[in-house]
Amino acid sequence: MHLLLFAALHWGVTAGDSDDACDGFQCPPFHSCEVDSSNLPECLSYLDPCVNVTCPPFYFCSNASNTSACLPDPFPCADLECPAWFHCEVNITDNAPECYPDSDPCSNVTCPIYYFCEVTHNNTPECEPVSNPCLGVTCPEYLHCEVGPFNNTPECVFDPHPCDTVTCPPYYYCEANSTNNHPECFPDANPCYNVSCQQWFHCEVESENVPVCLPDPDTCMNITCPDYYYCEVNSTDNAPECYPDIDPCSNVTCPPYYHCKVNSTDNVPECAPDADTCYQVECQAWFHCEVNVTSNAPECLPDDSCLNVTCPQYYYCEANDKNVPECHPDADPCWNVTCPPYYHCGVNSTDNSPECLPDRNTCAHVHCSLYHHCEVNATTNAPECLPDADPCWNTSCPPEFYCEVSETNNPECVFGEDPCTNVSCNPYHHCRVNYDNTTECVADHDPCMNEVCPEYYHCEVDGMNVPQCLPDPDTCDGVKCQEYYYCEVNSTDNAPKCVPDKNPCVDLSCPPFYHCEIGDKNVPGCYPDANPCEKFVCPPHYACQVGPMNIPKCVHDPCDGYSCPAYFHCEVNGEDKPACLPDADPCANTTCPQGQKCEVGSNNAPVCVDVCFNVTCPPFYHCESNGSDANCMPDPDTCLNVTCPVGETCVVNSTTNEPQCVDNTDPCANVTCKVGYHCEVDSEGKAECVVDPLPPHGGGGGGGGGHVVWIVIGVLAGVAVLAVLGYIWWKKHNGPVRPDQYELLPGRSDVNDATA
Repeated sequence: MHLLLFAALHWGVTAGDSDDACDGFQCPPFHSCEVDSSNLPECLSYLDPCVNVTCPPFYFCSNASNTSACLPDPFPCADLECPAWFHCEVNITDNAPECYPDSDPCSNVTCPIYYFCEVTHNNTPECEPVSNPCLGVTCPEYLHCEVGPFNNTPECVFDPHPCDTVTCPPYYYCEANSTNNHPECFPDANPCYNVSCQQWFHCEVESENVPVCLPDPDTCMNITCPDYYYCEVNSTDNAPECYPDIDPCSNVTCPPYYHCKVNSTDNVPECAPDADTCYQVECQAWFHCEVNVTSNAPECLPDDSCLNVTCPQYYYCEANDKNVPECHPDADPCWNVTCPPYYHCGVNSTDNSPECLPDRNTCAHVHCSLYHHCEVNATTNAPECLPDADPCWNTSCPPEFYCEVSETNNPECVFGEDPCTNVSCNPYHHCRVNYDNTTECVADHDPCMNEVCPEYYHCEVDGMNVPQCLPDPDTCDGVKCQEYYYCEVNSTDNAPKCVPDKNPCVDLSCPPFYHCEIGDKNVPGCYPDANPCEKFVCPPHYACQVGPMNIPKCVHDPCDGYSCPAYFHCEVNGEDKPACLPDADPCANTTCPQGQKCEVGSNNAPVCVDVCFNVTCPPFYHCESNGSDANCMPDPDTCLNVTCPVGETCVVNSTTNEPQCVDNTDPCANVTCKVGYHCEVDSEGKAECVVDPLPPHGGGGGGGGGHVVWIVIGVLAGVAVLAVLGYIWWKKHNGPVRPDQYELLPGRSDVNDATA
């Protein structure tokens, strides 16, 4: 900058000294304009006078007028950069620029609230926090003013220990409210925390959060006593203690045919075998009892039941599923029976015996020669071919020919008049012409041919050759009925039918404690008796129990020594444990005084109460005792306390005994009764006509009304007699009169004559 200033000064100087040609012509520094020979300006260099000149700081060398001179720098502060909040000033002595602090750096600084501006050691304005921004700040109770972590702001914050001045009740603690920091007393979460209770007691919090030591509810819960001991809580210190079971056997289930026995040393129950478990065990028929050496159980083992059983012929013995020997019919009694020809073996449905029965219709498949026919031999049942009685019976001859039997019993057609034309024979017979031209009446061939008989009947001819339907000889032959049924021929239509045995239980032997009953399809079966223990006697301390196969057995009685309240009795339940059950009828043996009856009260006890107890009678009736019976009797005069409206009267209903208010106008006022009757008002206030009472005997005073009645009766009797006479006269002229028509008038000869 100093060189530029020097050049400018120099340039100005040379420009002013030049000739006209140099006028306005500028040359570079350290050059001067000269007019050359051509009168042109020319810049010629010259030596800068300041070249070897050294000026003091903040001065520069001036070469004006081609001389050097050190002049003060006009702008010494131009190149000096002062720190913030400082400015440059020129020292008048040495023209040196110096940085001087600003007079009031805080004048243009705005600090946040609770801050103020302060000039630091390097003249820097800084916002410093106010030393006590809480001064003059009032906070709510249990809060105080503190300077916040940011911007020196005063804040009302919770007091750190608001509970220091608060005393809470026992088992409560103080805690500041999270909203307003107010101290509040809260119950301890676990007041029992530091409470030590004695053994078998525990701490519980009661009212006002006070901890109390209470006994544990069941100190025996986690106590394991030795076997056959039980735990019980000591009432003094609540401690669990083990005591021996009163009856260690009560929960012991021994195998069947063993009983429980308590070891006196350690109270341990043991299962000991019962003695002779077959004692009083009755096995069903065809079984015997043996004690099983492994289980000590009595076992009914099957006898060889068929050993000594002899069945009827054609039957065999076989034990059924209950080992009862049964006689069953042989499957095929005919297996070794040989019958004569034309007979077959059949089984008798009654005793299963085989019988040789004649084959039916042995002629069915027999074909005889011409003019012969088959007949069954009545003795041997064999089919036999016999000559026809009249070979002409099936022969047709031409006109004017007739059939004649030759000597060889053959039919022949002969010309001429038939000798049989005028011969009359008996029914089922016809005339035959013999070879010698004689005639004879012979039986028709097979009169049964066109005879249709009902089922189970067949046609036979009698001695007069008359066909007749006769019952088949044994329609049950070959009919097999189901077991416990037999075949019987119906007397009406000869049909075979299977009918049930009349008493199938006769041949069925049931085991003990079973009885025979006839079931479906007439099959007998053995059914268990209802109460096999009813007549079964057990030794002392044993009770009867129904076992398998309905067999009663004696077992140790759980009810032995078991005490039940009055009107209760001990029974063994399904778990073989004793239980007290109410007696069925506690009143059965209770006799009550006259007028009382027995009722079952609380605890099943019989109580004598009045016979009217719990008896509800209908309205207007009350209960009265009649000895031991209760009767509902009508209340006396139910109208006694009834007030009826004006114009009405109370009457008692004869059916319900109910008082009723009825109109008190005389119901008989407008009633007219026939002669011999008069009007009376009944118990319901209704009018009714009743028969007049008989008049008194004799002619005493006041009898005029009675005379009138008798006169009327006499008149009516006369009218009746006239009516009867008129009726008899009418019958006389219109028809006969029966005796009962004239006996109405005995002693009348004219009537008797009329009927004669």
